[in-house]
Amino acid sequence: MSYHIYVRCSTDEQAVSGLGIEVQLQGCRQYVAKHAPDADVYEYIDRGVSGRKVAACKRPELMRAVNNCKKGDTILVLKRDRLGRDVIDNATIDHLVEKKKGRIISLECDETAMDLHLARLYRTIRDAFSQYEGALISQRVSYALQIKKGRGEVVGRTPYGYRVKKRGELKVLEPDPAEQTVITVMQKKREEGYTYQELTEWMDENDIRNRQGKKWLKHRIWHTLRRAAPVLPIPDVDGEEVEDDDERCLREFQLVGRMNTV
Repeated sequence: MSYHIYVRCSTDEQAVSGLGIEVQLQGCRQYVAKHAPDADVYEYIDRGVSGRKVAACKRPELMRAVNNCKKGDTILVLKRDRLGRDVIDNATIDHLVEKKKGRIISLECDETAMDLHLARLYRTIRDAFSQYEGALISQRVSYALQIKKGRGEVVGRTPYGYRVKKRGELKVLEPDPAEQTVITVMQKKREEGYTYQELTEWMDENDIRNRQGKKWLKHRIWHTLRRAAPVLPIPDVDGEEVEDDDERCLREFQLVGRMNTV
């Protein structure tokens, strides 16, 4: 008989720090050491994977644990919600393990003393609450992001053409002159009839790189222009606004600073 320890954390921060992973592993290892010290133990870790948004079949380590589970084996989790936060998903995993004549044990409630039907009832009720809890967490996060957006705070990735600036305790967006100039060049080329592929090639020929210093891709140009707000005309060196041309845009861009980007 073998134990297959499955652990999962849903955020990248937990995955990087290892705190969520280590707590789960420690709890499961202690259980095995107490109840089956001579058993073979295998560990499966899904890092930074949501149990609500990512289906069980798309979590490679969970599927590997189920596939490796044999007759008499146990899949061990710290809590039922580590399997997932979807009732149907979890029921499917239970069914697959039962067909192999294995079992799933959650340390939050040891089901070994329950009969089969009572254990199934408990798992279904627990999974329903877990799914509900996941929905509430998602709702709270959504509300928090809406409040931040309403305050003008930066939420998520900084869009191309802007940079983050601290204003008191808030982080707000302000136009980035260099990137706004690149957007102006893109817009002008599109008005002249350039396709996105032609624009990509033109940007490469003129050595205009993205924020990571790499070549622009046409789908990134499309997204950048779709999100871009209207850009003001580039001011002349004397402060007078003038109509710019390609050479003007490139020259002004080099005056503003290095060619950064998405």
